[in-house]
Amino acid sequence: MMLGLNHQSTGQRPDEELELEANYISFETDTRKGSWSTRRLTIRSWMLLAALIFGLPLLFETSTHLVHQCPLSSETRDQMRRERQKMDMFWDQVEALHCTTYGTRGYTAYLANLPINYPDRIEACKETMLEIRGRSYFPDRCEDKGPGVVMGRWEVNHNEPDCVPFWGWYKDKGCTSEGSGKRRFEHFLENLPAGGDWREFCATTPVSFHGMHFPGAKSCFQYNRGTYGEWEVEDSTC
Repeated sequence: MMLGLNHQSTGQRPDEELELEANYISFETDTRKGSWSTRRLTIRSWMLLAALIFGLPLLFETSTHLVHQCPLSSETRDQMRRERQKMDMFWDQVEALHCTTYGTRGYTAYLANLPINYPDRIEACKETMLEIRGRSYFPDRCEDKGPGVVMGRWEVNHNEPDCVPFWGWYKDKGCTSEGSGKRRFEHFLENLPAGGDWREFCATTPVSFHGMHFPGAKSCFQYNRGTYGEWEVEDSTC
């Protein structure tokens, strides 16, 4: 007579049950591992986000400081020049001043369309041309008058007829002294510009006489509101 045996009587479990239990344990372990991996990924993401939030302002401030401290490259200058052209900066309130020297007059003007907070206003002044009497010139000097206000100065020596005095009549004053070998000549300066420095124009107004050319008088003086120049030239008869 055969007896029917089962796992309860023998104390042993079927292989199918053991395999199912092993698969369940493995799945639970993988799930826990995945959960920890997800947590680690989330923590890293928050750390990266915090670094970006707190680090970007410092990076921007440092970069801005370096930009202002380091010399501008030619490429950067070209870009700034194009930006100024886009803003259509130009010279306004152009004023002709008095004559400063022979054939030269001073001019001033203010840069227009300059934003009040524009940081490189002196550079903008230096690179903006002004047309004066048919020619274009960069400023000789730029003066920063405060936010949004820059003045340019020019010294123009082209086509300024009112700044061109000339030497009129002259006198031969004779030998400077006996045996000096030098003779003195005296000229009268005509057409002295109003407001001009008579000493400056006397010293810079050219003259030619007796086959010689001089860029200006050797010495100057005024007499009866007139300006005179003097020259001493070599003369063997003296």
